Amino acid sequence: MTVEVDDGLVRLSGTVPQPGLLPVIVHLCQSVDGVVDVDNGLTCAVADQS
Repeated sequence: MTVEVDDGLVRLSGTVPQPGLLPVIVHLCQSVDGVVDVDNGLTCAVADQS
């Protein structure tokens, strides 16, 4: 996973192991002071099994 930050914009890219992590990661990024937007380019290594 790669995280880039430029002038309050967070860009996420790469792969996470579980789909349930996506909203958690985005929420954590959004909760950081100074972040104005999150560009979520993350994908999941494993499809959601539910």
